[in-house]
This record gives sequence, structure tokens and C-alpha cells, in this order.
Amino acid sequence: WGDVQRQAYYVHNYPTNAAESFKTFQTQFIKDPSTFLTNSAAEFSFATQKEAGKTSVDDIIQIDIDGPLNDSYVKVSEVVQEENYFSITFKTLEGHIETGEIIFSGTYDKETGEISFNINSISRMNQGSAAIFSDYSHSEQRASWIEVLENVNNGIEGEGGVGFKIKTYEYSDKSTDGTGKLLNTYELGWATQYAGTGTTGTTGTGGTTTSTT
Repeated sequence: WGDVQRQAYYVHNYPTNAAESFKTFQTQFIKDPSTFLTNSAAEFSFATQKEAGKTSVDDIIQIDIDGPLNDSYVKVSEVVQEENYFSITFKTLEGHIETGEIIFSGTYDKETGEISFNINSISRMNQGSAAIFSDYSHSEQRASWIEVLENVNNGIEGEGGVGFKIKTYEYSDKSTDGTGKLLNTYELGWATQYAGTGTTGTTGTGGTTTSTT
């Protein structure tokens, strides 16, 4: 239903003891992503878990979302854990208001001492009723991910900044990922405070929109 969106959110952080901070962050996120993903609009929890104390492929995550279109589920399709990198990929299941996937990843750069956390997704509304309220749904989703970035910043306890870039495409069945013509790009650049103003608006969800004709 409707258009396809590619969303990318990021936070870059420079804690005092970056190596130790990243190790702690990585361990906590792999153990239970909900520690950072739960926010004021959505509560994440394991519906099924193969192994206690860690996130594994085929685990099912329940997302209890505020509003009428709630109780969505995603499946863990990939977990990567390396010395200075980790990622967890969720794919939506039937009943979720969107169809698509989302990747949460963290990286530690030993040379610069930077810890980065990224949220990358591609999705399309999966329900006609949700598509009707797509603008509102995407706005709420954007606010939720900004709050998650805040959770990560607080957890790492360093100086950090966040941003996002969202690209909206016409749906096309001729491409492997469903993206057709690029319609617009909406972005918020570097912000040293995650509740920064951006270019428009009064919260971190503000940004600039560039339309493609």
C-alpha cells in the first residue's frame, strides 16, 4: 500500500572510555535490544526467545505500539557480533502495519574513539487503514527513533549528535526492493543535542524536505 520509504538514523558519540563503553553497549544490546528500543510510543519485548540472555536468529519480538494499530511482531533474521561491530536485523511478520526490514548496528572506531549507532530500514505500509494515516504514522515513527537515539546517547554517556535521512519512493514492482521514482528526501543533519531544532519544527523530528519532480 502506498509509497516505499528508506529511513536512516544515526548517532555519533565520543565517550571518555570509548572501548569499554562500546563493549558494554554491545553486550547490553545483543542481550536485550528492548533496553534501548523501548520508547514512549512503543514497548519492545521478546515474544519467543531461543536462548535466554541473548538475541538469536528466529527470535520473535513483540512491539506494543500506542494507538489502534498496535501489537506488531518482527522476526530476528540476522545477528552479527564482532570485536568492534554488531548488528541485529528485524523483518516484519504478518499483522505488522508495515512490510519490510530494519537493521540496528553499532560500530567502534579505535582510531577516533567514535561510537556510532545506526538504524536503517526499508518499508511500505502493509494495511490499507494504515496507509490512510501514513503521514501521521511516519511522523510518530520518526519521533520514536529519535527517542531511541536519545536512549543510546544516554546509555553511552558521552558527547554525541544525531541525524536522519528519509527517502520516499513510488512503489514499483520492477525493482527488487520495490523502489521506483524518488519523490522526496527529508533530513535532519548533525545536531549536538538530540532535541535540537533542525531546520524546521521545535524538536529533533524537525528537518528539511527536498522534493523531486
